[in-house]
Amino acid sequence: MNATPVQDPSGREATLSLILRTIRKRRGFRSVEVARLMAMKYRTYQRFEAGEMGVDLPMIQHFADVVHADGWGIFFAVEMRSLEFALFCADNGAATALFSTLRRFHLKSGKDIARLDTRSLLIVFSKAFDMISERAREYDADLEQWMFDGTLNGEPDDEPEPDPHDGAAEDPDDGQV
Repeated sequence: MNATPVQDPSGREATLSLILRTIRKRRGFRSVEVARLMAMKYRTYQRFEAGEMGVDLPMIQHFADVVHADGWGIFFAVEMRSLEFALFCADNGAATALFSTLRRFHLKSGKDIARLDTRSLLIVFSKAFDMISERAREYDADLEQWMFDGTLNGEPDDEPEPDPHDGAAEDPDDGQV
């Protein structure tokens, strides 16, 4: 029995097409504009956006540069068959950050990964992703607190600070004779 799942290429192409079209539309581009910005013939761009040219990483990266999205997010999303992943990464470049960190790890101490078993790697990667999720929840809580902090939008504090020069009792030791 073959343990490696066979990936249907048409599934990848359909996912790529859905991702490209969705991101392009959300960014407010028409297909003819993206074709021009990518310096390709309109019909060639149509074939690319339809997924007919396959999953071509350099073209995906070029598309992402033109529409200001995350190219690695698109590529990983195609492999995961997940439009949502591409959309989640489009603005913050999360997949590109992940890839850049992986590249930096490889250059710094890539041989270390060979000494670890799959279980250990899964534990470490899972902890890292759990930390990312926790940070997102903290960020949401910070943002919510900020949004409801009335002092940030001009509402007065509960207790205004007393003005030291409002004519209150003079300090007898102020040095005046």
